[in-house]
Amino acid sequence: MKILNLFFLSLCSLFMIACLDPIDIESNIPEEVVTPEVTWIRSRSVQVNVGYDDAFVLVGSTPNLSEKNAIEKVNSTSTIGLEPNTTYYYKMIRRRGGYDLEGDVKSFTTPIEVGYITISSLYSGPSESEQPTICSNLLLNGANIKEAGFCFSQEYKFPMITNCEKKVVITNSNTSRLESKACLENGVKGMMTYVIAYCVTEQDTVYSEESALFYLVSGFKDGYPYIDLGLPSGLKWAVYNEGADEPRTFGDLIQEKMLTWDKYSWGEKWRLPTHEEALEFASNCVLTDQYSYTLTNSKISYIGGVVKGKNGNVIYMPYGGWNNGINFYGGNQVGYFWLSTKLSSDDKCQRALSVSPNEGIRSYYYLREENWARVRYVTE
Repeated sequence: MKILNLFFLSLCSLFMIACLDPIDIESNIPEEVVTPEVTWIRSRSVQVNVGYDDAFVLVGSTPNLSEKNAIEKVNSTSTIGLEPNTTYYYKMIRRRGGYDLEGDVKSFTTPIEVGYITISSLYSGPSESEQPTICSNLLLNGANIKEAGFCFSQEYKFPMITNCEKKVVITNSNTSRLESKACLENGVKGMMTYVIAYCVTEQDTVYSEESALFYLVSGFKDGYPYIDLGLPSGLKWAVYNEGADEPRTFGDLIQEKMLTWDKYSWGEKWRLPTHEEALEFASNCVLTDQYSYTLTNSKISYIGGVVKGKNGNVIYMPYGGWNNGINFYGGNQVGYFWLSTKLSSDDKCQRALSVSPNEGIRSYYYLREENWARVRYVTE
């Protein structure tokens, strides 16, 4: 009897299960899949937001896409390696439980490639012989050029044809290389100047992915650049500190007795400023702004001030601090620069120029001979 009851219960259970809605694996598959638009397109890459864990995108050179002929299969938001000036097709597929539902086929065309800019020097003088050469390579892949060249600006880090302060047209024919002099005739001396390469085709205007940077300077003495700040004496100040090759970095910390070493000499035309010349600098220039600069691929950051002369030209004065021989003070807060004037004829203290956001430009500070500070040379 117990066996019959168990059999009856089993039959009832099977009947109840049969009355329930059947489990449909396909119900988990959406009725329609829409292939997303690409987020952005560049000469060698494109970004597609897949957006689903069970989805992927096929990319290929034919609209009849399959996993066998696809160039790329993208499972998530991704960048795809492509060729410039080429049309590609793509579609999204959602796969769940062994079922595939395909989206519509869309297409995009990659632009030509405007290569990174190379520049032969960081500093550009007033004469053509003092101006560095800038270059950019083009990968056209069959595209026709309407116009190509460089855009310059001191206001915009990524200058464009519509907002640049100067445009140099290099060519209006098919070429694979752009080359020009880096200059901005009406630019502020000492200020960072940005340049970007561009190319206008029948389809689009394409820019290099990054801009290049150089500094306009008033001239050179023995190969070192200087800035004319319009001082009454006509004295010119160096663009960067001793031991640096970029105006915004600190350069070397130098002890006073080391200043006579040949290592810290730019030649007979360069020297330390005197206390009187530092006073002239402080009286005729103003600290107008503060900058922050981080080295590429590094976590090292530099902070300093932008000093503007009465003629509008500028120099960068980094807040490089000082050292008493044991501890370092004032880094990224104040800059101390050696002067050639002693505090008194028999004193072991030497005057220093200071630049800081709290006190501006001052020349009454002094450091002892055993202390370490920065050096900014001057020339006649």
